[in-house]
Amino acid sequence: MKQRPLMTAVVAATLLAGCASTPEPEASESKGPPALTPGRYVSADDSQTWVFWGNGMYERRVASEDAPPRYDHGQWWRVTGSGAVVAHGGGDAPTMLQIADDDTLRLQGIGQGAATELTLDDDEPEPLADDRPMALCFMTQADAPLAYDPRTMRNWPVTMTQAFPQLESAYRQSGFQPPRRLPMIVQGHWVEGEAPDGGGAQLFLEASGLQRVMDLGENRCPSASLQDNNWYLTHLNGHPVQVEPGQQPIFIRFDGERRVAGLAGCNRFSGPFERRRDDLTLGPLATTRMMCPRRAETEQAFLKVLDETERFAIEGETLFLMKQAGQVLAVLQMRPAKVEP
Repeated sequence: MKQRPLMTAVVAATLLAGCASTPEPEASESKGPPALTPGRYVSADDSQTWVFWGNGMYERRVASEDAPPRYDHGQWWRVTGSGAVVAHGGGDAPTMLQIADDDTLRLQGIGQGAATELTLDDDEPEPLADDRPMALCFMTQADAPLAYDPRTMRNWPVTMTQAFPQLESAYRQSGFQPPRRLPMIVQGHWVEGEAPDGGGAQLFLEASGLQRVMDLGENRCPSASLQDNNWYLTHLNGHPVQVEPGQQPIFIRFDGERRVAGLAGCNRFSGPFERRRDDLTLGPLATTRMMCPRRAETEQAFLKVLDETERFAIEGETLFLMKQAGQVLAVLQMRPAKVEP
């Protein structure tokens, strides 16, 4: 099971950067397009089950009489200004669903096929309990196992039950050390449990078996740490960032003292940052006040992105700054650590 190439993930994630919003319903006095209610949706013939979570994750099961059920999971976005939801999982192309009303979704059929209606069955989402193959990036340290899932671009805590000893043994035998991850395919599913840090209920990955350890070329596992590396901007709000001759590249660096600093284009910035697993907030940031008209627009957009960042993901040596629901705001590439002039 090969993962989607990194560039496919960048394009798919940034494609919606200008039109996606957080999945939680927005309060508004004016009546606008309907919002998706997180929960469990099923088709009339029970052939399709979708579970939408408030954090921007979804699961899907498609059943048929003559074949085993098919499973998918990934991220979902609500498209701003329309009653539509985009779900992007294991396939290269996202799936578009139309919100018909508060408790009905409409999935367009393939070609001239009829649309499938999905009705809200339970507004309290529960994980699909069926085991299925899942490609993950696993690591464990200090009895805190984590698995990065490229489809949701999140790190998930792993239960220390069932096949956990197999996963832990494979990681130890690899010789890897955190934060490096071991790519593997497991049989597993999500379960609900109490967060280790007392933060309330959350989802855990539970593995019932280890299928195989993957080759390093088959995965999108993180291979760099957020902190103590220089990250250089390559894409901003879905658009590539070019560095003209004579200009310094835009970059950011997170240090071990919870401080961040970098170059926004013309002016330097610095300030505190807070990180809790995948969650990331920056600021307040202080900046110098030089005037550089040629880079002012890019600089202002980058500083706005830093202010709006709510979480992050690292795949290989690529850093994604994101909104909580998965909207990619900026893409940065790691280069060998050095002190910038």
